[in-house]
Amino acid sequence: MSGDAAAFLLSAACGAVLLMIWDMFHGLRMVFFRGVFMNTILDAIWWICAAALPVICLWNTNFMRFRFFELFGAALGGILYHFTISQGARAVFCVVFEVFLKIFKIILKILLTPALFLYKILLVVFLHPIQHIFARMQKRK
Repeated sequence: MSGDAAAFLLSAACGAVLLMIWDMFHGLRMVFFRGVFMNTILDAIWWICAAALPVICLWNTNFMRFRFFELFGAALGGILYHFTISQGARAVFCVVFEVFLKIFKIILKILLTPALFLYKILLVVFLHPIQHIFARMQKRK
């Protein structure tokens, strides 16, 4: 395979990977982050990836020589990814992140149960007598 063909295929893969990262961030947005602030951060991270990944691809194939067919290859890779597996990848990312969130919540609940139990015990031991004292003081006035 010639160097130009390898550069074209690598740039097509680069375009597809950029859209796959976009779909992954879409899954993160749908499951974890629904606010404007986190969406802005995820967009900034994607733009950093969109700037760095083509540079890495160019560095590895052509020693930073830019050729027009690499831009065409990246666009073609992105278009092919979008029309072939993008919807399935988004669904998979959403499901994976939802499962991860459920497992994380279960583990967090298991870890925090002793602390919650201790909090309730301390609440009964210390807070209720203090509330009772303040209630008596309010009645005396």
